Amino acid sequence: LPRLYNVYKEMGVVTSFQNILDNVFIPLFEVTVDPSTHPQLDILLKQ
Repeated sequence: LPRLYNVYKEMGVVTSFQNILDNVFIPLFEVTVDPSTHPQLDILLKQ
């Protein structure tokens, strides 16, 4: 993730490293509580 930060920052996709962490980890936490929130991620994690 740290290596991608500069790329995403230059593209204007993120404004801070916290944005990247949120984009990765919040869906992971949500899908562990309620798999229906992210069905494709749920399938990926079950494999």
